[in-house]
Amino acid sequence: MAEALFRAAKELQAEGKLAEACVKYMESHHVDPKPGTILNVATCHEQEGKTATAWADYAEAATFAARAKQADREKFARAKIEELEKKLSYVTLHFPADLAILLDGKALATASGTRVPLDPGDHTLEATAPGKIAWRSPLKVEAGPSEQSVTVPALEDAAAPIVAPPAARDGSTERALGWVTIGVGVAALGAGTIFGVQTLNEKSTVDANCVGVRCNAIGLKANDDAHRAATLSTVGFVLGTVALATGIVLLVTAPHAPNTALLLAPAGGAIECVW
Repeated sequence: MAEALFRAAKELQAEGKLAEACVKYMESHHVDPKPGTILNVATCHEQEGKTATAWADYAEAATFAARAKQADREKFARAKIEELEKKLSYVTLHFPADLAILLDGKALATASGTRVPLDPGDHTLEATAPGKIAWRSPLKVEAGPSEQSVTVPALEDAAAPIVAPPAARDGSTERALGWVTIGVGVAALGAGTIFGVQTLNEKSTVDANCVGVRCNAIGLKANDDAHRAATLSTVGFVLGTVALATGIVLLVTAPHAPNTALLLAPAGGAIECVW
């Protein structure tokens, strides 16, 4: 894989497609890091005119070559480092300590006042901080050797989000629900009353057809019906009472829209509004 990427990079470089070639070289180096590959990465970036990037690549190549005891490659890399140092473009950034600085979308880990070698060309400088409005500015770096200074301003506070107040309630929904609940309560109380009367009627039938605990068929049926009616009557009264009380509470606690009155007085043309 690394070898195939390396060969593709060589072909692209020969065709003058440096940007694509440099990417292939870097991919090959990531798959199989070698002093020779990183040297080709550095050479490619140097041909692109990216002096700062190439300078850093040659420094990495020198380290790799030293570890691999490849003296010739190390010597070559260090010579290129010395050569490119004379061509570097430096930018000194000044910014408040609480800002995060990004260069071309990538975090720049450097302190304020530090000289940073950058590739010549157009860049984008950004500054961000929590609760602040982000700052962005184009940055043109001249070909080296050059020096320039950039001051990032203090960021402005971001506007607090506007929270819409809760919508005013006129209580119409609560009142409608209250009346419905009261209606249910009245119906339940009515049902409880009906089953209560049925219980009394069935008890009369039981008394007429039972002696002690002994009942004929009519008495037995009336006894069962009386118990069922008594249960339904109790349920009806309980539910009705609860529903009626709930409905009244809803009516009493429902918010009311402000009363608006318009009074027209013929004398003096006065208009009085009452809220």
